[in-house]
Amino acid sequence: GSGCNAHYVTLPAHSLIPVPDGMDPAVAVSMLSTYVPARQVLDLGRVRNTPYTGANVLIIGGNGAMGLALLELFLLEGANVSLIIFINLCIR
Repeated sequence: GSGCNAHYVTLPAHSLIPVPDGMDPAVAVSMLSTYVPARQVLDLGRVRNTPYTGANVLIIGGNGAMGLALLELFLLEGANVSLIIFINLCIR
């Protein structure tokens, strides 16, 4: 890499996530900062490595970045997802 102390950093290959060619690095970082923690939530809640197929899931705050990432990941696994969203209406 380049910049900072990149030439001093060593990471195991399994810790790295490839970024597709042509993807803006800012987009890659924003996706990682949302989808990696969301995936960790799924993995922490998983029972004996079983998929969430048919599971009933409630996401509180489903209209934020994390909630939308969780929605997508749970739907990909076949879960039945319900959302609670918060709307801030400012009436002047």
